[in-house]
Amino acid sequence: MMQLPKPIRASDRDLFKCPAQWFITRAYPEEMPKAVWFPKGTAIHSGIEQMIGGESLQLAIAYAQLEVENLDAELWSKTDPDQVTLDQSVVNCLTTWYNQVHPESKERNPEYTNLAWPPRTEVKVEGEIGGNSYCTTIDAIFGADEVDIVDWKSGASRSDSVQLWIYQYLVTKLMGLKVRSSWFHNVHLGKIQMADPYPGDAVVATLLDAVANIKYGYAYPPLPDWYCNYCVARSKCPLFGGDTNLSPSNIEWVTETGEEK
Repeated sequence: MMQLPKPIRASDRDLFKCPAQWFITRAYPEEMPKAVWFPKGTAIHSGIEQMIGGESLQLAIAYAQLEVENLDAELWSKTDPDQVTLDQSVVNCLTTWYNQVHPESKERNPEYTNLAWPPRTEVKVEGEIGGNSYCTTIDAIFGADEVDIVDWKSGASRSDSVQLWIYQYLVTKLMGLKVRSSWFHNVHLGKIQMADPYPGDAVVATLLDAVANIKYGYAYPPLPDWYCNYCVARSKCPLFGGDTNLSPSNIEWVTETGEEK
């Protein structure tokens, strides 16, 4: 019996991009090509948490570098747009975070000036709304009753506001908090990307219902587009000779959620 997590997560919005890719990458994670960005991101987030907990920038960098020392340096060199070493990328990201976020930095970004310190980090938000169960993890929530949500990114790609809209909806409905603002802070590029205006609870609820209909519908069709040439699931996709059954009847939905957002 194939096990997949039942609770809906913010990352399940990927079902709109390509249901087949969503299914294949989750059903066969051990068969996906090696990736360097994800473990690097985990190491960066670990270093950030250490600095929020009181560790120095130097120690946070050292710990993060230990976490990435066994990653494929050659693969990294082929995927890094800035052509710096993996170690140097870790240094750059954590230094940028410290300079732009930490209250002791003289270069702190003004967006953080009036936020309560320290934030809550790796906040798990879970519960049930309208018959659907949800579980997602938010990088940082600043404040108590009226909060600001921040998602720290360590990659080079632009992020979509739908992720932050889902966070805001779940924080409001499941935690009973008022969300004042939300944004992505890309510590790879040193840039803040504010969320597009929140479209309202009804719109986000409809979006999440659509996600649920696809996720639990037992039909994960491929949606061919230009990015198929770069898709990590290409080798198992029927469009390109893969033998994956995209309509499995033996899924066991489990409540274990892991760390995916």
